[in-house]
Amino acid sequence: MNVIKIQLDISVIKQAFYAYLNDLILRKNKGDNRYTKFDSENDVFLGILGEFAFRKFLYMKGFIKNKDYIHIGGLTNAADEDVVKVGNEIYDKYDFKLNLFFNEQKDSLDPLRIDVKTQKYVGSYNDQWQFAVNSKTIEKLTNKTREIDSFVFIFSRLGLQDIFDIDFNQYNEEGLLDFFNADIEMIVKTKNITLEIMGIISTEDFLKLSVPFNEKEVFRVNKKRNIEGFNVFKTQSPMHRINLGYLNSINKYIPSRVINKHSFAQIEEIVKNIPNSTKNVKLFIEGKELIFPYSKMYLNSQYISLEEMLNKNT
Repeated sequence: MNVIKIQLDISVIKQAFYAYLNDLILRKNKGDNRYTKFDSENDVFLGILGEFAFRKFLYMKGFIKNKDYIHIGGLTNAADEDVVKVGNEIYDKYDFKLNLFFNEQKDSLDPLRIDVKTQKYVGSYNDQWQFAVNSKTIEKLTNKTREIDSFVFIFSRLGLQDIFDIDFNQYNEEGLLDFFNADIEMIVKTKNITLEIMGIISTEDFLKLSVPFNEKEVFRVNKKRNIEGFNVFKTQSPMHRINLGYLNSINKYIPSRVINKHSFAQIEEIVKNIPNSTKNVKLFIEGKELIFPYSKMYLNSQYISLEEMLNKNT
């Protein structure tokens, strides 16, 4: 696995915490009748952190916000095509629209609609560890107009309770509102968090390779530590689970937009030897644009990233 570690500071932790507080207040008012959240108190908190981790990844790759990509969750006036209305609430259909692909004439093709999934993990993971996607999201993949093109999966060793060590469920709405005026840095146990981008997979491949589980179905059994018996884990709602080993390297799947360590002439020479493709990515080298074929030759090559391919061939 080509894992990408992204560190986020206290300013992002604060934004995720405030989003969690708003969601918790909403759930208390609605009797916990949530639309898509099914796992734990980490859903909103880690979900926001995961989106910011992916946004930082795009920045590191040379993509420009609101030009090369749109962060749907970061908009107050998202387009109708990007959201769904449930009662009086508005929910994002996906988290990002990325202008990744171009034709040979450098015209932008349909944006890649990406949903970011972030989960806490304990211990040491391997290729057999799994991510879960709930039934509401699966519905977006199986209707006539598929609403998501790819999933990005992110792990976090820390969750909400690891950072705050406070049971916020014990507070009423007034008590929760007080936290918006609190000095957050005085109540956190850490002022930064590292998230791990595990990989990316197309929703088409996800549907082929994931395993569905019905509500209340057992999906994991672990022997209890130091005492007899087993922990039996059951789903709280229908979901699909997929092994990490099926994920693609995100560094390869989303090549850097800006290339600094190679000359335009060097990369142009490589492109001359690659078959043409109807789908291409745009590279900026030495202030000039170059169309790079996003072909099956590149996607099925032995390299884990475009950078590695360039390093080995220049």
